[in-house]
Amino acid sequence: MTPLPIPKRLGRYKIVREIGQGATSTVYLATDSFSGASVAIKCQRILSGEMENKRQQTFFFNEAALAGKLTHPHIVTVLDAGHQDDLRYIVMEYVDGTSLKKFCDPAHLLPVSEALEIAFKCCIALDYSSKRGVIHRDIKPDNILVANNDNVKITDFGCSILVADTATIVTGVGSPAYMSPEQVSDQPVTIQTDIYSLGVVLFQLLTGHLPFDADNHFALIYKIINEPAPSVAEFRNDLPAGVSELVAKALEKKPGKRFANWTMFAKAIATVINTLEFPESHFSDAEKFQDLKKLHFFSKFTETELWEVLRISHWRRAHEGTLLIQEGDPGNSFFILTKGSASVTKNGVVIGHLEAGDCVGEMSLLSEGRIHRSATVQALSEVTLLSVESHQMQHLSEGCQLAFSKAFIEVLILRVLVGNLKLAEMAKSPSHHP
Repeated sequence: MTPLPIPKRLGRYKIVREIGQGATSTVYLATDSFSGASVAIKCQRILSGEMENKRQQTFFFNEAALAGKLTHPHIVTVLDAGHQDDLRYIVMEYVDGTSLKKFCDPAHLLPVSEALEIAFKCCIALDYSSKRGVIHRDIKPDNILVANNDNVKITDFGCSILVADTATIVTGVGSPAYMSPEQVSDQPVTIQTDIYSLGVVLFQLLTGHLPFDADNHFALIYKIINEPAPSVAEFRNDLPAGVSELVAKALEKKPGKRFANWTMFAKAIATVINTLEFPESHFSDAEKFQDLKKLHFFSKFTETELWEVLRISHWRRAHEGTLLIQEGDPGNSFFILTKGSASVTKNGVVIGHLEAGDCVGEMSLLSEGRIHRSATVQALSEVTLLSVESHQMQHLSEGCQLAFSKAFIEVLILRVLVGNLKLAEMAKSPSHHP
């Protein structure tokens, strides 16, 4: 592609520098003159050839149409779109990171746990988009960005389709090496098409090789359609149990034999992650996300809001007998027990017990850390505890803050009801009658 001359401005956006170039577009780092925020702008020249221009225009409008529709921590947000002179452009959230492509080289492979975590987060993001009728159709390492080692972002929905029944006729788009048998055969595609593509990406992240490779396009398509995918174990003999099976299932020839949905794929990945050995202080995002989904406290939170919680929370494990909260200490955070049980005492007297999903210290939100802990909490078993500092709540979306408020109100109402029942029981007790 002939490089585009770097424009000084596109609409209200001041161009800073070029940051990437693809087959049909150039990406610039820019500054929004209204907000001052950094953004990425994908710029495309309007071609003179009618057929190719129409094709590129379709991809452009596909992606532009998603502005404001896909808001997820692991999907690059489309903010704006426009055209200027002979250029079309799409404004996106700026991700200061790199694509997965650099980690698909045998000499630069990520640790297995990190590769699995990336695939897990992609599953969650693509589950979100598929539930909104979007099939990506071009999942490949170049379209998955990673920042700060663990912040995964799927980008480039130009080839995506918007469907009501998650099925349509393919129109020959995608990257051949990552395309499923049905996609290279111009057959109808479903979410299983993206599942296959992510399976290829995971295969490459784990081994540094593609499952199918050939000297030319036609030979590659023949292999994808007719030859069974090799096992990742053929390239590596140090992979954890279960990895070969989950990759093989994602790469099944027939869509019906692959994972039925993204949730099943994500669970299979999380199951393998949970078997890996980590330092005691380590928590995988897959483990934390699954734990939150099990707790009643977070039952009204959307998956997007759960990822927000993960970003601001601190997690730790503690052994039986550990003091988790000390009466009289300053309080500027609240805690939620995610596993195990704990006792609550005041002045040495047991006043309650906590189980998984129970919270404590939420008054710190109202007092902004100006009060001291009114009780002591001690682990009765091995426990996992998440904590959130009160000032971090301001960084949450309004929806997430509202979900927290509703959950806290439910907790307080339940405590009042339990307290009233105890008072009623005490009133009935003979020792309380004259």
